[in-house]
Amino acid sequence: MKKPISIALSLLMILNLTACVRLKTPAANATMKTTEAPTAEPTPEPTPTETPAPTDTPEPTKAPTPTPVPTEVPFDVIAANAMAKLEQVRSIHMDIQLNMAFNVTVSMGETPQSMPMNIDVSCGMDSTRDPNVARLDLSLSAPGQEMEMRGLVYLVQDGTDTILYLSEDDGATWEKQTNPQSFPLPQSPAATFHLFTDAGINIQKTGTAQVNGRPATVYSGKVEGKYLQEVLSNAGAGEALANSFGAEMAEAILLNPGDMDVTFMIDAENGLPVRYVVDMTSALGNMLSAAFQQSMDGQSLVDAGITLEVPTAVLEIVLSQFDSIKLLQIPEAALNAPEA
Repeated sequence: MKKPISIALSLLMILNLTACVRLKTPAANATMKTTEAPTAEPTPEPTPTETPAPTDTPEPTKAPTPTPVPTEVPFDVIAANAMAKLEQVRSIHMDIQLNMAFNVTVSMGETPQSMPMNIDVSCGMDSTRDPNVARLDLSLSAPGQEMEMRGLVYLVQDGTDTILYLSEDDGATWEKQTNPQSFPLPQSPAATFHLFTDAGINIQKTGTAQVNGRPATVYSGKVEGKYLQEVLSNAGAGEALANSFGAEMAEAILLNPGDMDVTFMIDAENGLPVRYVVDMTSALGNMLSAAFQQSMDGQSLVDAGITLEVPTAVLEIVLSQFDSIKLLQIPEAALNAPEA
């Protein structure tokens, strides 16, 4: 049986994937107008007259200096700058929330059988560089699992080796794995953002928001299915799915995932990415339909009397505590755990 924490991380791995608005500046043409002094008309006979006082010529009116209108920076430039800054961050905290709900109705006989399924995964992750250590605090609620099951994971990069310390009972007992082959490893914040920006299209500035108590600029767009398939594969989703469901079903699920709506929020002051929201409700419906058809040897859901509904599938990632995480201490019990 697959470990619940492995399943939770598989779900996070599968979903852990980020405009050009141009303003024209009108040319400002300034003209200056001068007034000529009036010319006196000649008189018929030269009679002595007082010399009129000269008419003063007014000073030319200076044209106001036009205020430059800033040109909107394209999103690819903003994303590149955000990526560069994120790669320089030495420590970070991530809050990851995944909410999925789907319902399968089987119409066999007179009474249809409905099987609603809700999966909620919460993950708080602290990570540091030099040393490369990550601590994950996971909570999973899913059919067949305990409702608030908690687990702890430490990941340590030791040279070319990755060492994983895993507890499925909130730290009571531990096991150790070196270079785990069947355990999906979560993406780093920079890798996640890079996958988003590579696959995102038509990213437009759509407003502002407050994130972590600070102003942020909101950008929204899509990840098309043809790019999403590559993104999922690069993120290790194929391996994670194969470990959980088998290679053939994993291939069928990733064949045509469909589009996703994505929203990125960039801190307005320091330019760092602070929040991603990924709505893959439609994509999950396509993937689940493919999984069902694969399990039924290609038979359509309609012919099999199956109705699939996917009300929601949303992933949210919030980044905070940039360069504020201290050295992560691995519990002694985890360091002394036996190799699994």
